Amino acid sequence: MNDDPFVSHRSLLFTVSYELLGSAADAEDVVQETWLRWAALGGPVRADVRDPRAYLVRIVTRQALNRLRTLARRREEYVGEWLPEPLLTEMMLVSTSRPGSDPATD
Repeated sequence: MNDDPFVSHRSLLFTVSYELLGSAADAEDVVQETWLRWAALGGPVRADVRDPRAYLVRIVTRQALNRLRTLARRREEYVGEWLPEPLLTEMMLVSTSRPGSDPATD
């Protein structure tokens, strides 16, 4: 098992980012930016971090909020209800890989 806290908590970081942004692509970008910041700290500084999980969640949260502010400046006014994009799950991959299968009836 990998001892790197980023690797251990990557799915949590993606979830936090996705919950804030509602876009898998933007969430992945934020997680990657978090990795760059984590890696830039260097080994000795990372060893001094008391709670790496909390530190990483804080970084990803701040990055996601910054991304939201940036997107809000660029976004046009949308009159409909906002819904997050659906995540492609393993179950969806299995049901759509069979020819002639209908996910609604599975």
